[in-house]
Amino acid sequence: MEYYLAMKTILIMISLVLLQSCFAPSKAQNKLQIVKSMGESTAKQFPTVKHLSIEDFEKLEASKYVLVDVRSAPERRVSMLPNAISKSEFEENPSKYQNKTIVTYCTIGYRSSKYAIKLQDKGLKVFSLKESILGWAVREKPLYIEGKETRKVHIYSDAWNFLPEGYTGVYK
Repeated sequence: MEYYLAMKTILIMISLVLLQSCFAPSKAQNKLQIVKSMGESTAKQFPTVKHLSIEDFEKLEASKYVLVDVRSAPERRVSMLPNAISKSEFEENPSKYQNKTIVTYCTIGYRSSKYAIKLQDKGLKVFSLKESILGWAVREKPLYIEGKETRKVHIYSDAWNFLPEGYTGVYK
């Protein structure tokens, strides 16, 4: 039953993205609501994972957490959230972060939730950032590459381009 619910959720999410892409997602008026809905649908697929809203994440004391970007190197070369480290950097020296809460993120939350499960299974305190980098960008929060602010975000395709005006979706 749980499998069918997950598949139904995935199909609904894909259908919404495809339908929205027919109407040029970059021109959508309700981008924040669309991204919130995508993030919520993704979070529901991982009921054992603790999901942290962007608003709650911003309330955390920076010295108490480590922000881990689980996306691929080409995605990270486009932009990252402030003070984030890569998954490989985290895994190279996990003891360095042993007393910190781990917050994972990716594009919308699917991969970061999968990684959060692996970390939970090791007994670590971890959250997946709900809506991930898409939610961050649609709220026009700062993104960085090599220490410089950018308005570019790696997305999967034009169908995922719910970025605000002035932002560029990169997928090639």
